[in-house]
Amino acid sequence: MKFQTPKLLLLSVALLASCQGGSEGSSSVDPGASDVSSSTSNVEIDASSPAALIKSLGEVKNYTVQVDLYTTNNNRLYSTHKVYFQETSYRLETETYGIGYIESKDGVYPISTTGNVVRPGEIIEDDNGVTSFDLWNDGYFESFADFAPSFLEGHNEELFEVKDKKGRLALLDMADLDAKNYPSLREVQATISEGSLGISAYILMDGRNYTIKWNVLDILSTNDEVVNNYLEDGGTSYQPDGALSKAKELFKGRNFTHLYENEAGDVIAYERFHPDYYFLTCGNQGFQNGLIPSGMVGLSHKKSPTTGKELNGCYSVSPSAASDGEVITAIKVNEAFAYNSSTSDVSVAYNYPNSLMLWDSLEFVNEKGTPLHEDYESCFETSNLALVYDFVNNVGAGAVFENAGLTPVALDLETKNIESDGDEEVLFTIIANSGQGMEFRFVDFGTTEVPLMDQWLESLEDF
Repeated sequence: MKFQTPKLLLLSVALLASCQGGSEGSSSVDPGASDVSSSTSNVEIDASSPAALIKSLGEVKNYTVQVDLYTTNNNRLYSTHKVYFQETSYRLETETYGIGYIESKDGVYPISTTGNVVRPGEIIEDDNGVTSFDLWNDGYFESFADFAPSFLEGHNEELFEVKDKKGRLALLDMADLDAKNYPSLREVQATISEGSLGISAYILMDGRNYTIKWNVLDILSTNDEVVNNYLEDGGTSYQPDGALSKAKELFKGRNFTHLYENEAGDVIAYERFHPDYYFLTCGNQGFQNGLIPSGMVGLSHKKSPTTGKELNGCYSVSPSAASDGEVITAIKVNEAFAYNSSTSDVSVAYNYPNSLMLWDSLEFVNEKGTPLHEDYESCFETSNLALVYDFVNNVGAGAVFENAGLTPVALDLETKNIESDGDEEVLFTIIANSGQGMEFRFVDFGTTEVPLMDQWLESLEDF
């Protein structure tokens, strides 16, 4: 089971900038050294060849990798960073930012750093609420442990060509480069110099050629001072405000209704999110605003009640509703073919807002003293543009802002009756650079349903 928080997410929520400059360095290992103690076990470091040292590093959880990127034409240093691997922490550090993870007794949590300042995230859980406790094996990063052991056998030469795909992908990860760059990675070679491991390669990105150099430093003696000082000072994972935490839990249930409202506050459409199906219905005003009734149902190995064939995937549903759009009066499931055959999870097919980056990045949300609207009890705001634009894209509001010539700059979240099960409300407001806002109100958490759809699902037989 993987708990990985994509590195792209960590980079995005920190709104990280690129950097230039850096320094080179290396740390030698005595080729004859043996029985060297690491923080976990006694490890025999074999530096007799590049392949042997890579194999040894696959058993070690304590070293640093410095990665330098050069322009090929004039060999100018383009960027540099270090990756600190420790038994209970991982951190990639550039001159302007750092991202990583810490393993604690309570579980693994992400961190972002600026200088010596650490911003922790929440303990990571999977969709079933299972906590991650294994920093090195739950997919957070790649390391020398990802090289195929069989590939490293029998290579005793001083110059070693790395053809192992898994190993090359691990090197890309250490270089903070996406795996999609793999096809353009060329001439990957590892060498031993005075007992130190160096790896170099060429890569084509954005139409330019670069040289990448990996230098392994401080084997068995890495000291990530930023992380270690944070922990020594009592640093822990982030604990969100109670209302924020409750809102996150409400959306995790994938059962709620979004009310489309006009400027007068009248509901003109209903968007129903359910673990098994999704519906958008509206009245005349909704039609006039460009809304089109639609629906989808997720089916896994069910027998069609009309044709008897197997239904597997997400199928579109045509709904009919009352004149105001509130009550669905008829449904028609389009069984001819799956609208999305790759999944039967409607929440994935429709990208439900339970998957917002916001919920994994609450540490970037700040409490506000006064809610924007009456009757709402708690109010929070983030100006983190990655979180703002993720929300804008999730709710399909990007075109509205673009057509109006406005830029989203902040996201407000207000809660009402948050302690009253079944009566909670969450109101989002996207704030533009003009000061104008666009609202999204969610209600009926845990109680949203469409009886006709439920009846149809209950009538199905397993295939």
